[in-house]
Amino acid sequence: MVSMDKNEMEYPRFWYSHPADIEKVMETISDDDLVVDVGGGGQPLSRADYIIDSSPYPEKELVSVKGWSPIQFSKETWFTVDLSCDPLPFDDKSIDFVFCSHTLSRLRDPLFLCREMIRVGKRGFIDFPSKWIECQRYVDAGNLSEYYSGYVNSRWLIEAYGKCLIFTPKTTLAGVTACEEKKKVDKYRKSPLIWSTPFFWREDFKYEEKPILSAKDVLEDLKQYFKQYKYTACNQELKRLNLNHNLNKESQEKVLVSAWLHYKRGRYNLAIKLLRDLLRERPDNVDAQALLGVSAAAMGSKPNPETTKCKETELVYV
Repeated sequence: MVSMDKNEMEYPRFWYSHPADIEKVMETISDDDLVVDVGGGGQPLSRADYIIDSSPYPEKELVSVKGWSPIQFSKETWFTVDLSCDPLPFDDKSIDFVFCSHTLSRLRDPLFLCREMIRVGKRGFIDFPSKWIECQRYVDAGNLSEYYSGYVNSRWLIEAYGKCLIFTPKTTLAGVTACEEKKKVDKYRKSPLIWSTPFFWREDFKYEEKPILSAKDVLEDLKQYFKQYKYTACNQELKRLNLNHNLNKESQEKVLVSAWLHYKRGRYNLAIKLLRDLLRERPDNVDAQALLGVSAAAMGSKPNPETTKCKETELVYV
């Protein structure tokens, strides 16, 4: 069983894409689609035919991927490039689906990559850390997380408005400003939905940088953002997660048994759906061996006994 220390229980972290978004991605992609994952080297999309990343192909066996299909990519279809300046190695509109998860916020020039994805892709999905979570403490940075806001490697605060992505430079001031009362922050950071922002696009989308010229610009930008932020969806999710949180041990075991039955019948996506809420809200109540079995089966391989020693963050398969 996977356990969490006191700090993890007080400040839960959801560093990955929301499971519902990955499900929608997997359901959107057809068998005939040519798919590329841009920047997915750390946790690639299993359905991607190509991986484009700044890191080389991993020589060790992958433990964590997004999606539940058998892995499509290989060492031959993994390309190492600088995503901030190197053109993607594809012809115009030659890719059916472009997947880009938690990559844009880290780049020197995310607008360049946006332009390239639109050039090569017919449609796609982008997600990124929410501006809300990038302004909160206890997100990343390990033992220094109480002093540092958001993700340590993020250079940009990103928002999605309609068909447009807005990029605002992430300044130190954004991390020391109290934008919401502590009671509200502590409540809503428990919702995985608030950690990641999804963005589906077709044919093209707009993108722009918001200029920040002074401290006044930073404060006004944050003030307007948090003033307009809607918590409706987060309230709905928290209500649903609280129901799962209150499951007794017998009910949890029934969920795991149901997941195993789906797994044995080859219905890996249904098995993962049953396990995902328990894992993301209360990982100490999930049988890591069961999840790894489902994950490995979906990847077309047998569970590796060594992977049972992995941390909770390496077990996420959504």
